[in-house]
Amino acid sequence: MKRFFAIGVVLLVVIGIARSAGSLDCDNANTTVDMKQCAQIEYDKADKELNDAYKKVMTAVKASGNPKAKDKLVAAQRAWIDFRDKDCAFEASVFEGGTIYGLIYTGCLTTRTQTRTQELLSFVDMWK
Repeated sequence: MKRFFAIGVVLLVVIGIARSAGSLDCDNANTTVDMKQCAQIEYDKADKELNDAYKKVMTAVKASGNPKAKDKLVAAQRAWIDFRDKDCAFEASVFEGGTIYGLIYTGCLTTRTQTRTQELLSFVDMWK
């Protein structure tokens, strides 16, 4: 029984890798699985852009020679991440237990992350 379960898990992983290798069309995603995968791809992109923006702000803050500002940026970003995650969990909670929950949660994370990226980028010029 365990052997069949393990084979099933391996097959699902292989299928997932094959799908992500180019056959996924996020503009025409029709299944919940495809929509969730596309939402995750979009969030991953937004998260990378957020990290890049954070690094730019941190570089500018460090160059300013104000160590307290660096500590405040770190604290603010950690607090923002905690807020974002909890806020999105609340937003999606109306759908808890349903198949759309993950889509709503990930979509919220993406939107909040994109907004925060723009906020962080606006700080770069302030610290130059």
